[in-house]
This record gives sequence, C-alpha cells and structure tokens, in this order.
Amino acid sequence: MDIENRRDEILRVASKMFFKKGFDRTSMRDLAEATRLTTAGLYYYIKSKKKLLVEVDEFLLNEFEKRVFLTPKWEKDPRRRIRQFIGNVIDLVLDAPEMHSIMMEKAFLRGEIKRVSRPKRKELVKRTEAFLIQLRKDGEAAKDIHEDIDITVATFSLIGIINWLPLWFNPKGRISKGQLIDSLSNFFIKFFFKEKKEYSLKR
Repeated sequence: MDIENRRDEILRVASKMFFKKGFDRTSMRDLAEATRLTTAGLYYYIKSKKKLLVEVDEFLLNEFEKRVFLTPKWEKDPRRRIRQFIGNVIDLVLDAPEMHSIMMEKAFLRGEIKRVSRPKRKELVKRTEAFLIQLRKDGEAAKDIHEDIDITVATFSLIGIINWLPLWFNPKGRISKGQLIDSLSNFFIKFFFKEKKEYSLKR
C-alpha cells in the first residue's frame, strides 16, 4: 500500500475511533493497534494526535467540496437541482457519519484546527450561498419563486441540517434515505418556490 492510500486509511480509522471513544479518550497507541502499525510506525505518517485531527477535518472538507459541489452536471430544473444537492450531501454524510459527528467535538473549536480549517469552512459556506443565489435567480426568471427569500437564513438552515444529520438519522430506522431526501427537498422547495399542482420530483 502506498503512502497516500495508507494515510487515507489512517484518517478513516481515526475518525471512527474519535467518534466511538471521543477525541480525548483515544490514544496514539489505540490508533496504532487499530491501523495495524507500531506506535513508531504511526508517527511516521502522523506527527501528533492533534495534527491527525486537523488532517481528518481537512479530508472531510475536501470530500464535501468534491462530492457536493463538483457535480459533473446539475439539473436544469431548480427543484430537481435542490434534490440533487441534498442527495449529494446525504450520500456523503451516510458514507462516513463518524467524520461529520466528530466535527461537533470541542477540539474542533480550538487552536490549530480552528486556524487551519476556518478559510475552507468559510469557502464552503460561500459556495452553498452561491448555489442558493443561483437557484433564486432561476426561480425569478421563471417568475416562480417567493419574493421574500432570505439567502442567509436558507444557507445556514441547510448547513445546520447537514451538521446534525449523523447525530439522529439511522438508515435502518423508520425513515429511508430516499424518504429523507424527499422530505428535505420538499422543505426547501416550499421555502423557495410557489406551489405547483401535480409537480413531482420523481422521474
């Protein structure tokens, strides 16, 4: 296994352990055992546990950008585009819920990780805002949108939903992933757009 693939494996294993045990209660020895490395071997890839947390956060933010915003082709219909965006987000969150849940750790609000990740987080907020602004413009062109839309409220409502999803949603529970995507999509569609009779997100 090459160095980059090994580092990615360490990030994924570490994120799961931070999620299950908590950042403070996970030791480098725990991480070494879980990654089948000696403690010295682990230090070859990662300088410290705090550095590892920074890298997990950076990995998550890059994955979010790649899988949510760099979609090859967005739907032209703005309602379907909302569903596409939300579907991308939920797919990512459910692939690695532990990576999102550890973002709620107090460690993410302190020191180096705050300094390093702040610009990227601001960029992703701006990209989410830009996505919704374009959505509003498309709706205005079609004369099909509520006139009192507050993009700031919409942006941070969407980001808040993303952050909390891993803490409550169980894919094996009573709500399926498809139902969740439909429910959240319809929520934002009603927030943005005037009601259309007999309109369906289903193809």
